[in-house]
Amino acid sequence: MVSKACLEQFDLKEGSELLGMKTLWCAEEGPVLANALVAKGYNIRGIAPQAVFPILTYPKDTFDLALCSYFLFTESQLLSTRAHQQVLLELCRVAQEVRIFPLTDKAGHLSMHIGPLLQYFQEGDVQIEIKKVPWQGLAGEDVMMRIYKKSCHVMIPHPK
Repeated sequence: MVSKACLEQFDLKEGSELLGMKTLWCAEEGPVLANALVAKGYNIRGIAPQAVFPILTYPKDTFDLALCSYFLFTESQLLSTRAHQQVLLELCRVAQEVRIFPLTDKAGHLSMHIGPLLQYFQEGDVQIEIKKVPWQGLAGEDVMMRIYKKSCHVMIPHPK
């Protein structure tokens, strides 16, 4: 069963509009949590263990959503900002939206890569935001990063 914490880490709510989205799950816990999400009705279409990065074999825009749990920033000292950037770019290539939780390293400090990544992605063709989530684990584990493709859908009513 998916814990409330798992859903809250990504600001997901049971019965949310995300239930129907094609989702890629990237996590240390991999299949265990992915299977739990499937049991809750989430449309998990792929599982990406750390070993497959930075290149994913999925075609562009295969997924609506990619969720990364304890996958990137946790080992901040072992990976460069460029390595984090490559992983995020690859996730953005295969998914319309990417959510990453937590943004802290193993010591509970905000990852040193957050600032440079925010700057890099703000200059690109995606939107990026840091968003508070309902769940908090260790100190500082109460925010996620959300990256999504810029788009503007304007509905213009036709005159009668």
